[in-house]
Parts: sequence; C-alpha cells; structure tokens
Amino acid sequence: MVALKKDTKMFKFIQLLFVISAALQFYVSYQELQEKEGQPCYDAFNKQKYSETIDICIPLSNNGDAGASLILGKMYYEGLGVPKNFDEARVRLLKALSSDNRDVSNLAKFILALLFQNTNFTEFNLEKSFNWYKSAADNGHADAQFMTSGWLFIGKGVKIDNELAEFYLRKAAGNGHKKAKELLSLMEKQ
Repeated sequence: MVALKKDTKMFKFIQLLFVISAALQFYVSYQELQEKEGQPCYDAFNKQKYSETIDICIPLSNNGDAGASLILGKMYYEGLGVPKNFDEARVRLLKALSSDNRDVSNLAKFILALLFQNTNFTEFNLEKSFNWYKSAADNGHADAQFMTSGWLFIGKGVKIDNELAEFYLRKAAGNGHKKAKELLSLMEKQ
C-alpha cells in the first residue's frame, strides 16, 4: 500500500488531480449508450436534436424505459435543450436505476453523484454523492472507481482511508482507466 501524508507534494498533487477530474466529469460521455436501451432517444440526442429528443424520450421514460430516463436526466442536469432542472434530473435518473442494463444504471448513479455534489442543488450532500459514486464503483464503473478513490484519498464526503482509496484506484486502473494507471505509476515512484 502507498501511504500518503497530507503535507507531501504528492498528496497535494493527487488532491489537485481529483479536483480537476471532478470538474471534467461534469461532461459525462454517453457513447456507451449507442447500442443500449433508449436507442431512438440516443439517436436524436447524439445528433443534438434536443427538442426531438424530448419528444421521443419523455413518453418512453414515462413508460419505464431506463435508457430514455437516463438521457433525460442528463439533459435536465446539464440544461441541454431544456432549462436546467436538478429536481427533474433526479426524478429521471432515479427511474434509470430500474434498468437491467448495468451501463445505464451505473451512468445514472454517476450523474446522481455529480448532482448531489453540486452546490446549486437544493439537496446538496457530499455523503450522498460519495455513496452514489461508490455504488457505481462497486458495480464495475471505472470512472466511479476513480472518483471513489479520490474522495477516499482526500476525505471529501467521507473519512480519509488510504488503503480503501488505493483499492478503488487499482480497480479503476484494472478496468482501463487511464488517469488511474498514471496516478498509480506516480505513486509507486514516490
């Protein structure tokens, strides 16, 4: 295990890396959905035809289509073709959790984590945010494993736990997460 002390340059570098990564994670990629549930929604969404996406996705989401719910959750979260509405984003993302498709469910959890860490959300709660990241991480989502690791390393929304942080960082690296691999390499050189 790599032990990190708060006063080291490496700790400060890791903290900065995770802060930057969290900011970049705001723009979650949806390429994974190309051949998943909600295909008609994805097609319109991918072409950035947002009003068409809304017209297609709302009835599908209301009838239980988790992929459509996920796409709507992203649209309401980011304000894509609709006014930003965090409450509506949460409703749609929670519907997406009903999916048997692990990718859809994990992406919904990941965006819920982003939502709960957003200080503009009325239900801002770092502990809930961490729990959503961890839930997706435990289900094999590499970006969530990386974020869970970072929060454990720096103590954001959770008590610092370097051993568990390294566990999730190694899981993320094992799942092909490029930043996790680079960070492990740097840490091992310390």
